[in-house]
Amino acid sequence: MDQVTAVSFEDTREVMERLGEITAPTLVLWGDQNQWIDPAAGARLAAAIPGAPQVTVPGAGRFAAEDDPDDTAQAVMRFLA
Repeated sequence: MDQVTAVSFEDTREVMERLGEITAPTLVLWGDQNQWIDPAAGARLAAAIPGAPQVTVPGAGRFAAEDDPDDTAQAVMRFLA
């Protein structure tokens, strides 16, 4: 847990500045009960990646695929269709 609390924005600045360079189809999947990172961060991430849709999984937390595997799988399948 110490590693998680030690992460700051400075640790990700370089990556964040390059999100606009992503050309691969990208889905931003976010749990609306994520208590580690504010769900609004998912919207910012999707906005920074060209063409990336954001899907919010209701009731899911940090690990959406574990918290709600059915809704997560459906969102991924719709994205891949």
